[in-house]
Amino acid sequence: MLLAELGWGPNFEENFQPFREQGLSALRITREDRGKYSALGEAGEFCAEISGKFRYGSDGKASFPAVGDWV
Repeated sequence: MLLAELGWGPNFEENFQPFREQGLSALRITREDRGKYSALGEAGEFCAEISGKFRYGSDGKASFPAVGDWV
């Protein structure tokens, strides 16, 4: 699947370039269920969850990813 099919545009690509140079890939959150996430990207679908470090350092659930967010 191409990121453009998920809504990725030139502005996202420009801002993401430093992360791509580090070998990272962009994903879009497509589902959230009790702290478990499904995300789509160019390499397919992935399962993900919030790390303990992120959970501890966050300001609460409002700072967690939501469906439609890019990660």
